[in-house]
Amino acid sequence: MTLFQRIVMAITIFGSLPAYAQKIKKSDKLVISQLESHISYLADDKLEGRRAGTPGEALARTYISKQFETIGLEPKGEKNGWLQEFPIFEGKDYHQNSYLFINGNEISREHFFPYALSPEKIVEGMPSIALKESGVPWFIDLAAEKEANQGNPHFDADNNIQSKIKAAADKGATALVLYNDPTHQYNPKQKGDPLPIPVFFIDSVASKKYLSDETESLEIKAKAGFKEKQRSGNNVIGYINNGAPYTILIGAHFDHLGYGEDGNSMLRTSEKLIHNGADDNASGTAALIELARMIKKDKAKKANYLFVAFSGEELGLFGSKYY
Repeated sequence: MTLFQRIVMAITIFGSLPAYAQKIKKSDKLVISQLESHISYLADDKLEGRRAGTPGEALARTYISKQFETIGLEPKGEKNGWLQEFPIFEGKDYHQNSYLFINGNEISREHFFPYALSPEKIVEGMPSIALKESGVPWFIDLAAEKEANQGNPHFDADNNIQSKIKAAADKGATALVLYNDPTHQYNPKQKGDPLPIPVFFIDSVASKKYLSDETESLEIKAKAGFKEKQRSGNNVIGYINNGAPYTILIGAHFDHLGYGEDGNSMLRTSEKLIHNGADDNASGTAALIELARMIKKDKAKKANYLFVAFSGEELGLFGSKYY
C-alpha cells in the first residue's frame, strides 16, 4: 500500500474507529491518532474559525509550522522562515475621503455613502431635484422606481440602477444621488466595472430633511474618495530536499470562515457563530502534515517535496494565487 493510500484509508475510517479497531495495523492507529489530534486542535473554538489574517489563523499557522519543524522539514517561506505573507483586499473605506454637503450643511457619514466603484471625484452644482439637466447632479427616488414597477416580473432593482447610472452619465449628469430605499447598504467590496460618474446614496434621515420637496433646487458639494483596506494572511511552506531533479508540491488550505465576516457563510441568521471547519479543511491540513511525516521517513528519494499549507482560500484563493 502506498503512502497516499494509507493516509486516505486512515481518513476514511477515522470516524469509525470502534468497528475497525481490531483490524488496523499499529502504525495506522498512530496515524489516525495524529490525524485526530491535528483536526481537534485546528477546529477548536479557540481558533475562532481560522479566518485568514486573524489571531485564529496565526494560531493555526504556528501549529502547522511546529509540526513541519518536528517532522524535519526545511523552512521555505520568506526570510528563511516558514511563512509566506500575502495581502488580502478588505475593500474600500469612504469615511475619511468622502463628503457630502447640501445647502452648506454637512451630511454625516452615517447618513450617506458613495458607491465603492465610483470614480474619485469632487462634484458641485445647483440642481433641481425634479429636473434632469446636463452639467449637474441628478436625483432618483428608488422607492418611486420600485412602486412604478410593482407589477413587472422582470424588474431587477440592481440592473435598473446600473442602467440609470449609464443613462445619467450619457446625458451629462455629473453625479447621481439615490434615496428612499432602506435596504440599500454600503458594499466596500462592490464588484463590477468602474462607474462613469460618482453615485451617492442618502438614507431616510437626510432625504426627509432635504429632498421632500421635489421642486426645490439644492446646493450640492460632494466628493467620492476612498482608502483601500488590507489585512495580511500567511502560507506555511516546508521542503524535503532529496537532491532529485524534480519537485512534487502537495498542498491544502488551512483557513476557514471565522464568524462569516466576509459574507461567505451559508448561515442566514443574525447569530454570531464560529465556523470551525473540521472538514473544510482541518482534515486536509491534517492529511498534509501526516503525508509530510510519512514521506520524510520514506526511503525512496526519487523526488523533492514541497508542502504548502495555504491560507486565504475561502476568500478566493488569495494564498495559492500569491504563491
